[in-house]
Amino acid sequence: MTKIENLKIERKNDVLKRVPFSKATLHRYINQGIFPPSISLGARSVGFLSHEIDAFIAAKALNQDLSMLVESLLKQREQLSASFLSFFPHSANKEGN
Repeated sequence: MTKIENLKIERKNDVLKRVPFSKATLHRYINQGIFPPSISLGARSVGFLSHEIDAFIAAKALNQDLSMLVESLLKQREQLSASFLSFFPHSANKEGN
């Protein structure tokens, strides 16, 4: 599992340079649950977790089930969130950040 201190965020344009498809296909794959969804960086900005994109590329190369991969990655996000909240207990009480 990825540790909080190892997380790296990639912007959408950087992700599109790493995967061989268009923005429309990226969004279709996200909606189909076969590509890791973006995370919000602000009101009009999104990013992707780099290790999740790495995992997608590896799974695609190995012809693995992409929907199971995405499901697993989303569970890891939940675990990271719980880990973060236990590390910084006061952050759970703040709104708007």
